[in-house]
Amino acid sequence: MMKSDMSKEEFLTIADSLGFDIKDPHMEDLYPQVCNLMKAAAPIYDLDLTDVEPQTIFTPPGA
Repeated sequence: MMKSDMSKEEFLTIADSLGFDIKDPHMEDLYPQVCNLMKAAAPIYDLDLTDVEPQTIFTPPGA
């Protein structure tokens, strides 16, 4: 299971490593949104995909 909650320090460390300006005031708005997204996505990691075949990926010629 993936960790679905993160501290603000972890969030800022990740944001900084991705090139975000962690001093930007919008980071205060972004942090709870990212936490909510992670909580909403957490059940994906609990899916039992034992008998599920991978999807065939179509790549058009010349791509």
